[in-house]
Amino acid sequence: MVELACLEDPRFTASQLDAPRADGAPNYTVETLSELAQRMPEARLFNLVGADSFLGLPRWHEPERLLQLAEWIVVSRPGFPIENLASLGLNAHVESRVHLLDNVHDDTAATGLRERLQGGDPCIDLIAPRVLDYIQSHHLYQ
Repeated sequence: MVELACLEDPRFTASQLDAPRADGAPNYTVETLSELAQRMPEARLFNLVGADSFLGLPRWHEPERLLQLAEWIVVSRPGFPIENLASLGLNAHVESRVHLLDNVHDDTAATGLRERLQGGDPCIDLIAPRVLDYIQSHHLYQ
């Protein structure tokens, strides 16, 4: 689906780096960022997440390492004020690598999108036509 979404804009290309594993094992963000750091040692890596996801960072796989591997762009989300990030107890160095975007007011989340699709809403306002065709033809999220 990422490949199909990337077809909408020639500036984007899809990578297999975070593709589902053949053995069904989970993909962890920390492994993806580690691989990117190895492939591009001079690159400055950023990970973009909503405030709701970032607040759950302590439950992620290897959260301390995640914070070392990349800088984080944390986008405000309704119901998850960015001020709550203080509850994570980040040290000054880590806080300097967390960039807050508190002026984004889009309430779109993957969970909500899946729920809408399950309810029969095609989400044409949010999903590229090729991706929507794929979802429908493979009977996903039903």
